[in-house]
Amino acid sequence: MSGDWFYSDREKKFGPCTAQEVLAQIRESGVENILVWKNGFDGWESPLDVAEFASELTQELPPIPPPLPTSGGSVAEKTSKSAGSVPAVEQNPEQHEASIVDSIDQEKTVSTLHPWRRYFARTLDVFFFCMLLILLFAAVGVPSFFEDSNDILLNLLLLAAYVPFEAFCMTAFGTTLGKTLYKISVKPASGSNRTFANYLSRAVQVWFRGLGIGIPFVVLVTQIFAYRNLRDKGQTSWDRDGGWTVSHGTLSGGRWLLIIASYLGFITVMMALIAAESAAF
Repeated sequence: MSGDWFYSDREKKFGPCTAQEVLAQIRESGVENILVWKNGFDGWESPLDVAEFASELTQELPPIPPPLPTSGGSVAEKTSKSAGSVPAVEQNPEQHEASIVDSIDQEKTVSTLHPWRRYFARTLDVFFFCMLLILLFAAVGVPSFFEDSNDILLNLLLLAAYVPFEAFCMTAFGTTLGKTLYKISVKPASGSNRTFANYLSRAVQVWFRGLGIGIPFVVLVTQIFAYRNLRDKGQTSWDRDGGWTVSHGTLSGGRWLLIIASYLGFITVMMALIAAESAAF
């Protein structure tokens, strides 16, 4: 499917994108916050008024609320320019100051998908999980298996053990440490309960489809396919099949410093614990 669609969050315009990428953004931001346009349209349209999106959205999204009162004008401003140009978007009434809409970047953008942010958030969570395991073994006076274990077998065991740990964190706290630091939100399909079984099912799918259960070379293949799925279709296969919605907040400079400090802190603590355990046993 060619990337001939544009969408707007009423502040900026993005595109060109494929229909699947626009659908992913609508699911993330809400149908009431997105307008769509492509060559041939007179102006910006609600996705619910476009047949290509309406059939998908009317089955999963609530009806759009009535528009907020404005001082005049329409939501979709007509353009007097040629049909090939993208029309301007009326600013949200809640904005206090008018701003000039940015020019469109003619390359497709996947910046709202953040595949690398998701990858490093999970890596940070696994570091945290390993540190907890070392502390647990030390507390009961039993040597852990980090010092002399086979690296491949250790990686398989750690990833398998992490699956129920992530499901527990998501059920108990609604997030994990890595997701909190990277401002990633994972929400189940509308109407689904936030149960341990649901989160465990997603974690198993990520473990199998995204991480290849930790098997060398297999994990590289599964991660490449997962990245391409996210880039081209706007969702990973497990989120699409399970009806999950993943959204990302904006990271400030201070947040990035906190993330870097967390990585360094976990690595330092883990190395110190392993060294102390080696000396004790």
